[in-house]
Amino acid sequence: GAREVYGQLFGWQFDIGGPEAGNYTYCLLRGRQVAGLMELSPEMRAGGVPPVWTTYLMTENADDSAARVTEAGGSIMLPPMDATEAGRVTVGIDTTGAAIGFWQPGTQHGAGIANEPDSFAWNELQTTNVEAAKSFYAAVAGWQTELMPGDGPPYLVASISGQPVAGIMDMSEMAPGSPSFFLTYFAVADCDASVARVRELGGTVLLPRVDSPQGPFGVVADPFGATFAVISDMSS
Repeated sequence: GAREVYGQLFGWQFDIGGPEAGNYTYCLLRGRQVAGLMELSPEMRAGGVPPVWTTYLMTENADDSAARVTEAGGSIMLPPMDATEAGRVTVGIDTTGAAIGFWQPGTQHGAGIANEPDSFAWNELQTTNVEAAKSFYAAVAGWQTELMPGDGPPYLVASISGQPVAGIMDMSEMAPGSPSFFLTYFAVADCDASVARVRELGGTVLLPRVDSPQGPFGVVADPFGATFAVISDMSS
């Protein structure tokens, strides 16, 4: 079902792994890997894990990253494990409740295309506790943060060696009671057309077009409930 939806929305093609890889699907754009799809296991469904886009940070050592997560006060949802020869993976929960993955590359090094239409553009942690998030990701991933100027809710840009890698947004007042989570942004040629297309494909529009300095964006959910954003003309 997800292959059908995202194939029509982004024009992706798919490379489906065999049973030894859990039928993991690589999403391809112009023949290059841009994302992945994995069906939730019965155990995950029974545990209440919803359909979701997961953010993965590259790491030199997944086991070390898992150790840093627990040392910083987080917890481990998926202990470090080998994902065939593609790499080694672990997933943790940060101190504000958001899930975050870590990927140690093997043969798979990450997105082959980014910041182009129909590919990954930005990760944004929408959190209930900005200070806790700052401390956690500084300790676990070495992020440095800078507050963006403006009159809206506090928004931090996280960087590594001066290169922006993610945003951190305070949602405690805008959406009280909402859990912390990472929102994945995909670049598109036309924000309005993409939002409308999601609705046509059976998805839900959660936040219609918003004009931002980085470009117009909208927040949607696919027909299975996974939330993501689309943004056009993103310049930074």
